[in-house]
Amino acid sequence: MSLSLSNTSAREWFSRTKESVKPWGDFLNTKRMGVPKSVSPLPKRVVKNVEHFQGNYLFVFMGLVLFCVLTSPMLLVAIAACLGACYLISLKNQDRKITVLGKH
Repeated sequence: MSLSLSNTSAREWFSRTKESVKPWGDFLNTKRMGVPKSVSPLPKRVVKNVEHFQGNYLFVFMGLVLFCVLTSPMLLVAIAACLGACYLISLKNQDRKITVLGKH
């Protein structure tokens, strides 16, 4: 897979994340999943899980985005409209700060 990223740090992050993909058997192992005895360790467990399986979550996210775009072509129109609106707003406000509801 060839990817051309102009930002060096983004390129390095993507290559590190790609290399950190854990085996899919470990990622999908339901025997290691369990309900915590209390709610207090839950945030720490979630953060640790996301850090450990970050590459796997990235590929799942990219797969879901691809699935959504393929099954709903109107999504491409909505994405293009949002990007176009952002571009027009940035052109209109190049010389001043953007104000939303009276805040900069």
